[in-house]
Amino acid sequence: MPNFDKFEQWTYEVDTWLEFNSIPSSWAVRLISAFVSGPASEYFMDFVATDHGSFKMKQIYSGLFEYCFPVDIRRKMRRDLLAARQGGDETIRNFIRRITRLSKRLGDVSHRQMVQIVWDGAHSYLRIKWADAGHDFETSSVRVLESAAVAYEVAETIRRLEQARTSETSVLPQSSTSTTKTAGSSKFSTVETRSKSSRLTNEERDKFRAENRCFYCREVGHSKHNCPALHEAPAPKIHSGAATVLEDRYTYLRGLSMDDLAKEAQASRQL
Repeated sequence: MPNFDKFEQWTYEVDTWLEFNSIPSSWAVRLISAFVSGPASEYFMDFVATDHGSFKMKQIYSGLFEYCFPVDIRRKMRRDLLAARQGGDETIRNFIRRITRLSKRLGDVSHRQMVQIVWDGAHSYLRIKWADAGHDFETSSVRVLESAAVAYEVAETIRRLEQARTSETSVLPQSSTSTTKTAGSSKFSTVETRSKSSRLTNEERDKFRAENRCFYCREVGHSKHNCPALHEAPAPKIHSGAATVLEDRYTYLRGLSMDDLAKEAQASRQL
């Protein structure tokens, strides 16, 4: 499949070489045979070599194009031009350069058609900006649209950077806040429990006992020995001083008689 980009480069290099060496047009047609091969060489020998005096260089280029490239290549290029769209990361300047190359290859695209193609193919936010600024594809030129769009692209880049920076700084450490709240709630719960479990007066004990109210959590419906709050609370740690007191208490109870033990048990239940 012939490469149109290489064909354009080849024609440019041939023209440059002929101009640099000041070669007359009549000699240029003869010398061009040294720069072609394959199908291009076949075209030259079949059509140009036998009647080289009737050809100009532009005619040879046009004939080579028609002979070597598919017959529908112009239709394909025109279809690509009309459907051209600016790529996601493509700047407006590169987009215009790309479609300008296609239009030059076709050779019959008017400037107003180019404006329409640029307008339809550009990013949507650029069309909105153009319209806000009073531009229109019926009256504006490609150069004016390109100049305005370059400034809009710079502003859009800055806007996205600022938006990203704002989003990053607005994120709060939720886990830290949650931990702080949990810690505060835990401290409050501990203080509240300690307040509830403070020592009751004799009058309060009698009143709680009559109301079937717990001495520990002060709620109605159960006693201290089966209090849910007491059983859910973590077991207290026994320090060395407390262990000594328990040991003395154990020694004391071992020395009591059965009647004395019964009295001690009765007194404990009343607490």
